[in-house]
Amino acid sequence: MQETGNPMDLAIHGDGFFKVEDPNTGNIFYTRNGRFKMDPDGQLATSRGDLVLGADGQPIVVDPALGALVVNDDRTLSVGDQPPVALGLVGFGNPQQLRYAGGGYFTTNIAEQDVADGTQLVQGMLEQSNVNPVIELTAMIETSRAYQASQKMIDFDHDLQRKMAERLPALRA
Repeated sequence: MQETGNPMDLAIHGDGFFKVEDPNTGNIFYTRNGRFKMDPDGQLATSRGDLVLGADGQPIVVDPALGALVVNDDRTLSVGDQPPVALGLVGFGNPQQLRYAGGGYFTTNIAEQDVADGTQLVQGMLEQSNVNPVIELTAMIETSRAYQASQKMIDFDHDLQRKMAERLPALRA
């Protein structure tokens, strides 16, 4: 996780996804990208403008004039005197069944589940990729070299068989 200092940035520590809705199409997506902002209507939205949904499936409306956004230990959001709103955090029995929809978003037809009790929201931080590009690039180069070596062996064997097929009739004569 990387600290941003922005109180609107939320990271999920543990399993789970934020549930968001595209306001133009009504499509539901799941993401772990917690870079949020307020839209002009006072709704919590993703950086690309999709609405962050609460546990009730409705967009989260926050009045910033009442104070700063605060994440509570029970994974609810509070602003000033407003009652806390439960964030729409969901989990899946097998996250591998999610389909990547681009931009850090996923879709699925499998049923949502409640997130584990140990899952926490961390305010002012964003989750970073768990992929080390240097290690992955090195692995890709090793795989490419192994493929090239195998291809050379196949080409050599093919040439050997071709030469043998050309010389065999001359030996019989």
